[in-house]
Amino acid sequence: MPKENKKLNILVEESGIITHFKATSILRKNNWPVLISPYYHDLISDSVRETDLIAEKQFNSDQRGPSVQVNIQFFMECKYIKQEVVFWFDKVDKEKAISSIEKETGLIMAYKTSGDITPEKFHYFNDDSVAKLFSTNSNKEDIIYKAMNQSLHSQINYRRTGKKPILNPFNGRIGVLDKIVQYPVIVCENFDNILEVSFNEKGEYATKKLKNHFILETNYREDHFLIDIIDINHLEIFLKAFEDEAKSLVTAYAFKKRI
Repeated sequence: MPKENKKLNILVEESGIITHFKATSILRKNNWPVLISPYYHDLISDSVRETDLIAEKQFNSDQRGPSVQVNIQFFMECKYIKQEVVFWFDKVDKEKAISSIEKETGLIMAYKTSGDITPEKFHYFNDDSVAKLFSTNSNKEDIIYKAMNQSLHSQINYRRTGKKPILNPFNGRIGVLDKIVQYPVIVCENFDNILEVSFNEKGEYATKKLKNHFILETNYREDHFLIDIIDINHLEIFLKAFEDEAKSLVTAYAFKKRI
């Protein structure tokens, strides 16, 4: 192989472009319309930024009941992780997580008192622990921080400028309840270099490779976020499982509209 072609291949393979392409293909295959690399004006930094992908799918209530349309929006960054990244896990801050979900959805969580929906309907609570801290080689670009920053900046921008459909317009019919619910997501080409570090009572540590999908919890400016980090090879499984969560949201909105 000519030297210049080898360099080009490495550039393409490690740039995230392949992951970008794969994620787009998987989303479309599962009927998620996709906006590729949209630019927006970031009000926080007063600069122009790019999002890798915005995916939006429409979910509707049964026509026999109250009419509800929920548009789920994924603000997605696609990354090739060529250096080792270590994550430390701890119990999810359930109070903050519930508060942030209530803020995002407008639904009251049936946690300590009755409400519109229960925490178990959200995939964020499938596991007791979430990633809290991460560390990479300090001599290289902190790719996880960059991906997290890009995804959250994009979501916050679309939230602050007014939640609205991006790819699936509301039908505009009188009496239909329209909602937008947003999720930040980081998709990795693989998890080969993604590790979990755990400690015992003596402070000794051990590491192991993470599999498929986990949640990163972070406090970003004045907000709390839970971010899905997904192996590209697990993305389709995640999307199919997510359908139940979306349907639960539709049911909760329909019930709330009825009362």
